[in-house]
Amino acid sequence: MVTASHNPAPDNGYKVYDATGSQIVPPDDAEIAAGIDAAGPAASIPYDPASPRIEPLGREAVEEYLADVLGSVPVPAAARDLKVVYTPLHGVGLGVLRELWERVGLRDPVVVVEQAEPDPDFPTAPFPNPEEPGVLDLALDLARRRRADLVLANDPDADRLAVAVPDGRDWRVLTGDELGVLLGDHVLATTAGDDRVVARSVVSSSMLDRVAAAHGVPARVTLPGFKWVSRAGDADGRRLVFGYEEALGYGVTPVVRDKDGLSAALGVVALAAREHLTDALARLTAAHGVHVSGQWSVRFADADAAAAFVANVRARPPRELAGTPVSGVRDHRDGAAGLPPADLLALELADGGQVLVRPSGTEPKVKCYFEVVRADGDERRARERLDALRRSFAAQFGASGG
Repeated sequence: MVTASHNPAPDNGYKVYDATGSQIVPPDDAEIAAGIDAAGPAASIPYDPASPRIEPLGREAVEEYLADVLGSVPVPAAARDLKVVYTPLHGVGLGVLRELWERVGLRDPVVVVEQAEPDPDFPTAPFPNPEEPGVLDLALDLARRRRADLVLANDPDADRLAVAVPDGRDWRVLTGDELGVLLGDHVLATTAGDDRVVARSVVSSSMLDRVAAAHGVPARVTLPGFKWVSRAGDADGRRLVFGYEEALGYGVTPVVRDKDGLSAALGVVALAAREHLTDALARLTAAHGVHVSGQWSVRFADADAAAAFVANVRARPPRELAGTPVSGVRDHRDGAAGLPPADLLALELADGGQVLVRPSGTEPKVKCYFEVVRADGDERRARERLDALRRSFAAQFGASGG
């Protein structure tokens, strides 16, 4: 699959999947890379569209996808009353989303016209990541004018999903972790079977583990990336009914072994028909405590500089952050917590919080993930604590983040 995903247009690249439907993992990636290196420049290789090794996908692939998703993501009749504002952010999501909506019998989405058609230049969103400040402004403005119930936004290749809901007098954009625990709880409440399992990446909120335990279902933790999340049930033959990563990636059905923003959008509509999303969050917080998470990132000139930043944290990890001792350091470089090796460092705090540091896999920057847990449910103090952790970490390692 050739895509720039949620990155700027010059970052065009491709994704490779294996026979299971999951993205490749080692050693396949290294073997393919070696084959590319051995083949020489792409411009020197003849292209033969009639080659038996090239099989174009036709309409039947879309039909199979629609049937599988509609058969595995139940949507209550009450969802037909919801008014949804939708943007594909100049990407490919609109056509298939409209087909899903039509076949379920939902109201036509109110589409952000300026962002409706595929455009590789992304004219209204040069960095078309729904997590970035300002990217959802057109959708939110339209939702206010039309008094919508939900805002749904896919990134250009439609594998990620952002959601916003009315909250008092304005709109609230849910974080990736908030939507992850909401969808996880919804999927667990609407599925059955002793073979179920859910999964999250190690940099995503631990709240999913508590939600799953309340449903009597095991939760697995994987390395970042859906190539790992999608395989969480493979070792013991369990059915992965839900998986997520905090960067707006959700898998709400076992029939798609990757994050998928369209089936996730259908799942959000089904959830919103049952319960207002902010009410559902309050219910889960009351049951499992407040889990507040956030990210802090530092951009560098190249990948080597980003790796050097992580190496510096590894060489001299902090003894305390914002006045709380660092009680443990878990280095995943040689494998840790039963996971494959990765350039990832986890700092465990004495109060139950954590900080995870890793270089991005797609951009020259370092990502730092913070989580604060309070059993008393005091979200204001939890957010204050989160901000203090970020400031303390940035001060100790001398970099300004974004």
